[in-house]
Amino acid sequence: LAQYEPDFVVVQGDTTTAASAAEAAFYRRMSVIHVEAGLRTDRLDSPFPEEFNRRKVALVAALHCAPTER
Repeated sequence: LAQYEPDFVVVQGDTTTAASAAEAAFYRRMSVIHVEAGLRTDRLDSPFPEEFNRRKVALVAALHCAPTER
């Protein structure tokens, strides 16, 4: 991120890698776009750790691209 200084960072899904990339972008004050955002279970422990990762990315994402209209 420091080398390329992108205008935004795109993260996809609910993996720990996506959550870590979103966090790194946040600390560098870069905008985050979350692809496949929107899926929620409302249970932080189910599925684990995916729901936590989704919520973490949601906190810092400037744009949420949901996979379905629902």
